[in-house]
Amino acid sequence: MTALNDLILAIKSMAGSKIVTVLTEMGETQFDINGNGTVGHGQGHEELWKAKLVHAMSCGGSVIVRQFQTDKISKTMPNGKRMEIPRKLVCGFYLGDNTWTPLSAPEMRLAYYTDAETGAALPDDPSVTPVSTGAMTKRRAA
Repeated sequence: MTALNDLILAIKSMAGSKIVTVLTEMGETQFDINGNGTVGHGQGHEELWKAKLVHAMSCGGSVIVRQFQTDKISKTMPNGKRMEIPRKLVCGFYLGDNTWTPLSAPEMRLAYYTDAETGAALPDDPSVTPVSTGAMTKRRAA
């Protein structure tokens, strides 16, 4: 389980609060992880997160980490209303063969802005910045 523990450490070492999405053939599950590394808001959330990661590592999947920044951007929502929303950094990992691989910033950009069903390019979102996983660690965070 060293690969699992290393992945957990890599995610928890990212600065600040984050939303972690685990994607597999069974769908997606989101987990909040606070700046102290606590997973979820109730008993059993950390164990569920670990189980989802184990499944994704054995059967194939991915992890997307969204980290909300303090600065905001004005954005027009689909309903036409303008809102101030926080900027987000996003990074990700490929999981499979009982291991994981971090995505580079260009790989993350390609994955984030590609429609999973059609393969079509999606428009850039000015509130989202795809980054490498290293850009979100505590050692590099300002």
